[in-house]
Amino acid sequence: MKKGYFIIFVLISLISINVHAIDIGYSGSGEYNGVFLNDTKGTIAIVPGIKESLAVGYSVNYSGDSSDLGRIDVSLSIPSGMTLTTSSEYLEDGDTLTGSGSNYKININNDNPEFHGVGVFTLKMPNVSTTTEYNVTMTAKSYSKSGSLLQTKTGNYKFIVLVKPTNCDNNSEYTISSNLGGLTKVNDSYYTLSTTESKISFTLNPNSSKTKAGYVIMSGDLKEKMLENNSTGNINLEYGKNNIIFTLITECYELSQKNNQLLGTGSIMVGLKRAEDVMVSPKMVTVDITRIDNRSKVNTLKSLSISNVDISFKPELKNYIATVPYKVSSVQINSTLTDPKSSYTKGYGNRTVNLKEGLNNVQVKVKAENGSEAVYTIKITREKNDDSSLKSITVNDKEIAIKSGLLIYSTNVENDVVKPTIKAIPNDSKAKVEIAKFSDLEEGSNEISITVTASNGTKSVYVIDVIREKLISDNSKLKVLEIKNHEISFNRDELNYSVHISYDINQLDLVIEPEHEKATYVVTGNKDLENESIIKLKVTAEDQISTTTYSIKIKKNKKPFNILFVIIPAVLIFITIIIFVIKSKKGKKNNLNNINSTNNNVNEINNDGYNNQNNLNNINVENEFTPQKKDF
Repeated sequence: MKKGYFIIFVLISLISINVHAIDIGYSGSGEYNGVFLNDTKGTIAIVPGIKESLAVGYSVNYSGDSSDLGRIDVSLSIPSGMTLTTSSEYLEDGDTLTGSGSNYKININNDNPEFHGVGVFTLKMPNVSTTTEYNVTMTAKSYSKSGSLLQTKTGNYKFIVLVKPTNCDNNSEYTISSNLGGLTKVNDSYYTLSTTESKISFTLNPNSSKTKAGYVIMSGDLKEKMLENNSTGNINLEYGKNNIIFTLITECYELSQKNNQLLGTGSIMVGLKRAEDVMVSPKMVTVDITRIDNRSKVNTLKSLSISNVDISFKPELKNYIATVPYKVSSVQINSTLTDPKSSYTKGYGNRTVNLKEGLNNVQVKVKAENGSEAVYTIKITREKNDDSSLKSITVNDKEIAIKSGLLIYSTNVENDVVKPTIKAIPNDSKAKVEIAKFSDLEEGSNEISITVTASNGTKSVYVIDVIREKLISDNSKLKVLEIKNHEISFNRDELNYSVHISYDINQLDLVIEPEHEKATYVVTGNKDLENESIIKLKVTAEDQISTTTYSIKIKKNKKPFNILFVIIPAVLIFITIIIFVIKSKKGKKNNLNNINSTNNNVNEINNDGYNNQNNLNNINVENEFTPQKKDF
């Protein structure tokens, strides 16, 4: 049995045994010829010497755990005269078939849980002199791995071994003729014929009434038919070779569909329960018919012209080359046929052909009456486009109107646009557009270039001036506030400060820088500084609305004590005493007057010293409060 048939058997079995571990079946016709059917009974008519097969199929598709299947035991009752052989070829890998005589065992390999297979038992029919019946019984039992019985199936089969009658080969005599005549007999089974006609019919008469005949038309579409009233009817002939095969088969036996019994001498039925004839001793008769082709072979053009293309046409010249400008997008083909019996191949006659950029293979195909074809090829090169112009430019979805020949454009964007989206579409879809890389936009003018390269390499460079609107700042904060020779902890958001300065400083040297470059400031109160003086720094933003005022409160140190105020009066008193002593020695008379006079002098001196001290104080005060002529 061929392996393909075993596979079919397994598939058929799987469809029908979805709740079984095993199934059994038999061959449909003859040794290694038919499909196994999963059935437990049947009647098979067969000729002597032919082998028939029985099989056990097993599969995973049964109730219970498929991996639990352990073995299958098979027993067969074999009539005397039949011989039995076995085959393990179609078992699942790892499974084994053992046994002899009438008892066999299929051991299942449990390493593969998805298993299925077929155990084959082949019966050889004995040679008999008369039609003989043989009954065969096959029983298959499946067991689990633990040894418990899973299922039992039994099949009973009747084999009818037939004897071929002597009239079975009486089909060699026949007569054959055609309506066109002219058949040439090469031998008993081969004929030839030549004709110019398009149709032919045959009459075939077998000598035996038991012989049936059919025929197959091998040329063109394969067609198989039985003879009707011994005639083929009209057969269409193609030009050239036409091959027709006749088959003659004599019927020998017939098996009744009703009761599976033989009825006289009819056709051999090698089958099951159907009334189908299987013929033996066929005879093959072949007729080769050549239809002579007398059609015109002319497949040339008489004329050929193409719009916008200059060619020097010659009927025998099949290839042409031409070039057209890019503006020529299509050509019209005009031609005439040399032979009116010829025709154009569909889609390749006179027509309008659209040209793509570059090479275009334009063809005109002419078919002769006999079907032979000639091809005229015109290779038309359409020059590449030189259009490097733009169709549109958009900046942040705002389209710029393009004017022919103008390459410089400008557009405005709002101040918050730092990275604009620029799109440029060329007039020619095949042109290449390259937008130059650009940095974040600055306020004011920003030039961005767009290069357009046409198909033929022509370039155009467009320049877009993207003007970013300026933003008016409301920032009125200081970035830097310093006082030379004095420490101050500045914070832009801290508005009030105080600073200790020397009693003799009348103006501060300030370093001031606003955060925004266009903000301005005014300093007031930075002259003639006194203790508790306040310096004001008013910062005005670019918008001339927002302002911030910083204040610096002055803490002025006291003037240091002058020791001259003590020394000078002491010296004057000392001098006065000395004078007084000297005068007292000169004249005691006037002592009292002198003393009074001396006291008066001392008082005068003290008054002068006091006045001098006041003068010094006045000098210091004036120096302290005289403002310096420096302002910010």
